[in-house]
Amino acid sequence: MVRVALVLALACGCTAPSGDCARADLAPPPRAPAYALVASDYSSSAIGLLDTDGSVITAAWLDSGARPPGVVAALSGDVVLPTAPFAPCTVVLVDRFGTDVVSWLDPCGGEPVRGQLDVGRSLASNPHDVLRVGAAAWVTRYGVGLGAAADSIERGNDVVVVEGGRIARRIDLGALADDGETFARPDRMARIGPAGAEQVVVGLGRLSADFMRTGPGAVALVDPRTLEARLVPIAGLSGCGELDPIGEVVVVTCQGEAFGDAAARRARAGVVALGLDGAGGLVERAAFRAAEHPSLPVPTGPTIALAEDRWLTVAFGDIPAGTPDRALGIARGQAEVWLEAAPFTLGEGVYDAAHDLLLLPDAGASVIRRLRGDGTEREPIDATGCHGLPPREIARVAFP
Repeated sequence: MVRVALVLALACGCTAPSGDCARADLAPPPRAPAYALVASDYSSSAIGLLDTDGSVITAAWLDSGARPPGVVAALSGDVVLPTAPFAPCTVVLVDRFGTDVVSWLDPCGGEPVRGQLDVGRSLASNPHDVLRVGAAAWVTRYGVGLGAAADSIERGNDVVVVEGGRIARRIDLGALADDGETFARPDRMARIGPAGAEQVVVGLGRLSADFMRTGPGAVALVDPRTLEARLVPIAGLSGCGELDPIGEVVVVTCQGEAFGDAAARRARAGVVALGLDGAGGLVERAAFRAAEHPSLPVPTGPTIALAEDRWLTVAFGDIPAGTPDRALGIARGQAEVWLEAAPFTLGEGVYDAAHDLLLLPDAGASVIRRLRGDGTEREPIDATGCHGLPPREIARVAFP
């Protein structure tokens, strides 16, 4: 629901592309990128590539105005990157509601377009994440086909397993809603556990058809060998769709009530780290619950995991009230404000522990904010771009 609120807040503040970019044709960049960047005004999008220090290698490797050979579906304005790198030399784009296409692209000089797949068919599936599991790609489908039978591929509200360029199987998560009024709303995914015994954690929004009601917080734990899904409740929280893996835990951001007032959101918002227990389940390792910190802003995410018990999370501001976005540094259950920005402008970032470098897109200032892991700011990177689109999301690109 963070992106829904953000789109609504910015619907009247879009910036048109300038048209000054070189043709976005997926040409191999002059050097290997460390990160991919999504720039968007929620009408148009551009995919850029960044160096290890966050500087821009190319601002528009692909954009909504281009359809180079191999690209069947042009980019919409609602594009995100996967939670975790998919594979070496692969940039995966998740084109969400209304387009419902996943694209696999190569920034290393191979065939530029490795594949595109419509994961909607007749369903507005609204894919939210892609995760590599063995030789397959798992895709969460947030949308629900209300007119389809519960076991139909057009039902959505599931994880689909993609093999050989097609949907091979479906993991139905419909039974993981809390009652007849909400749906599971599977969101982000992460692997957890040792090789050969990995489990997949799936964040669950658990929202009603009109998005106005939020069920009790929970995630799903799925065994890749059996495709069996189990519900793991998260006590006292709700809206737990975002996941960020680090080390041996998965950090889960719970936004609270989707459209409640400030008090209702605070009562059920927080960030928790979950790890595997000895019995193959999940147990809470660390937590920050907003209700226990009434003087601090309420976290909404996105969240960046710095360590298993240290995180940066965003508390979105309020445009009419003039309340800024605030980035909260959380360590061992305590938090402090690290930086502020214009309302609804801080996006999903990434942390490189080897260089103690945190990259956080700031759409309001059109820069990439750079911090150390203790919250100290470094010089920002100008990310205005030739297309005039503000930066929204940064994710790591893997290499052999």
